[in-house]
Amino acid sequence: MARHTVGSPRAAGSRGASWMAFLSTLRMELRCTLRNPSAVFWLIAFPCIVATLVQGVFGNVAEQTTIAPATVAVVRDDAWRNSPGADEFINAISGAQQEDAQQEDADQADDTKTDATTRLIERTDVSTTEQAEQLLDSQQVMAYVSVISDTGNAGDTGDINTTDATSNTDTANTTAATTASDFSTRLHLTVSQHTAENVAQASSHGGDGSAWSLIALEALLEQFNTQSTMITQAVTQAITQRIAQTAATDPSKLNDTAWIKSIVQSTTDEFIHTAQSDGSSSYLEPAQGYAAAHDMARYHFAIIAMATFMAMTLACEQITKLQANLSELGARVCVSPLSRLPKIAAVMLSVWLEAFVCLLVDFAYVRFVMHVPINGRDGLAVAALAMAALVTTTLGLALGAVPRLALGTKTGLSIIITLVLSAFTGMFGNMAFADSVQRAAPLLQHLNPCKQVTNLFYDLLYYHSLTPFAHTVLVLACMSAVGLALAVVELRRTSYDNL
Repeated sequence: MARHTVGSPRAAGSRGASWMAFLSTLRMELRCTLRNPSAVFWLIAFPCIVATLVQGVFGNVAEQTTIAPATVAVVRDDAWRNSPGADEFINAISGAQQEDAQQEDADQADDTKTDATTRLIERTDVSTTEQAEQLLDSQQVMAYVSVISDTGNAGDTGDINTTDATSNTDTANTTAATTASDFSTRLHLTVSQHTAENVAQASSHGGDGSAWSLIALEALLEQFNTQSTMITQAVTQAITQRIAQTAATDPSKLNDTAWIKSIVQSTTDEFIHTAQSDGSSSYLEPAQGYAAAHDMARYHFAIIAMATFMAMTLACEQITKLQANLSELGARVCVSPLSRLPKIAAVMLSVWLEAFVCLLVDFAYVRFVMHVPINGRDGLAVAALAMAALVTTTLGLALGAVPRLALGTKTGLSIIITLVLSAFTGMFGNMAFADSVQRAAPLLQHLNPCKQVTNLFYDLLYYHSLTPFAHTVLVLACMSAVGLALAVVELRRTSYDNL
C-alpha cells in the first residue's frame, strides 16, 4: 500500500478535497435553512408581531400612570435630629427647601414649596412614634418614616482609664467606632395594613398614584441607608487612622478623653460638610454603576430571548436529516466520504448564521421601531446576539442528535422547552413571577439559558461596567460548549447495522 506523507501533493489534494466537500455541504445546508418559510415566520415575523402587540398594550402604562404624593408622617425626635442627612433627604423628596422643617409660616412655605407634581410625599411632622401611630391608625397618613439604630446602644463614652498602650489603642478605636456609628442614619418606613395591600396591588396590577409614590420611596430609602452605611465605615476608618498615627508618637494622648472626642467630632464634621456640599439631590439619582430603567425594555428583551430559542427547532430539523435511521437524506449522506465532524460543523454554521441574521432583524425592529435603548452599546448588542445564536444552535444540536427520537418529537420538545424557559423571563407578561423566582431560586435562573440571554441586554442597558456582561457571556459560552460536546458524542457513537 502506498504511503502519503504530510505535506506531499496527494495529502494536500486530500485536504483540499475535504475542504471542498465541507463547503459544498455548508452551501446545501444554507439552502435548506433559507428555503424554510416556517423558520422565517417564527424567527422574524412572529417576534416582531408580538413586540408590536406588547408595545401597543403596555407601552402607554407609564404615561397613563399618575404619580400622586403620598401622605407620610416624619418622626422628628432626638434620633432624627442627630442623624446627618435625614432632613436633607426628606426635604428633597417632599419639595421643601427650608432647613427648618418645622417652621409654620404659611407665606414662606408657599414661596419655597415646589409644584405638587414634583413631590413624592406630603409630609406631616410629629415628635414621637406614638403620634405617628395614631395618625396611621386614623388613616390620616399612609405611612411614617423614623430613624432606627443600626448598632443598638452606643455604649458608655465617658472617661477612659487604661494602663498600657495596647489596650489604650484598642479602647480608643472602639470609642471612635462607637461615636462614628452615630453618623449612620437608617431610615425605616412603616405602613398600615391597608396601605400595604394597595402597594401590593400597584406592584402586580397597577394602582393609584400614592401607592406608586410609596414604592418609589421604599427604593429611595434603601439607597439612602446603603449610602449611610458606606459613609459610616469611611468615618470609622478615618478616625481610627488618625488616632493610631498620634498614638505611635505620643501614647499619652490616648488617656485624654477630650482629645479623642475632638478627633471624632472634627472627622465627622468634615464628612457632614462634604455630604452637604455635594447636595441632597444625589439621593434621587441612580446609584453609581447603574443606569436609569426603561419601562418596556424587559418585555422586549424577553421577546428576543424567546425568538432566540425558537431556532432550536431549526437546529433539530437540520441535524436529524443527517441521521441515517431517521432520514433518507441522512442515509445517503452517511455513505459519503465526508466525515461526521465536518457534517456537524456545516449544520452548526448554517443554523447559527440564519439564527444570527434573524435575531439582527428582530433587534433592529425593537431598537429602532420600538425605540428601546441599549445605552449606546449597539456594537456589543450585536456580539450578544451572536452569542445567543450560538447557544441556541448548540443546544438544538444536542437535542436533535438524540438517535431514537423522531423529528416530530424533537420539534415538540424544543417548543415546550422554549415556552417553559421563556416563562421565567416574564415573557407572558408576569414580570413579578420572574422576579420572585430570581429572589427565591437564583441558581435556577442562573442555569436558565433563556434568562441568561435576557441578562445579556440587561447588562448592557442597566450597568455602566462591562463586568456583568462578560460574566453572562462566559456562562452562555459554557452552555454552548456543553451542548456541542453532547451533540458530538451522541453522533460519533451512533452506528447502523444496515442502511
